[in-house]
Amino acid sequence: MSKKKIVLRIDMGDDRQLNLGADNMNELVDKIIEWQDWDTNKNYLPKKDTTPAKEKACGWYYFKDKK
Repeated sequence: MSKKKIVLRIDMGDDRQLNLGADNMNELVDKIIEWQDWDTNKNYLPKKDTTPAKEKACGWYYFKDKK
């Protein structure tokens, strides 16, 4: 019997989507942080009508320090 993966899909509007798979919840949470951490992943695709400040405030990214 093969081990089933946990699959997570997060959508934000029509233009943002995150698809992740993991063996367990701890791994899944770690992947969310890894993929969405603002400090380590500044590889977002800038749009014409946005700035880094607007992108940071949009709610899509993870911040370790919420200050």
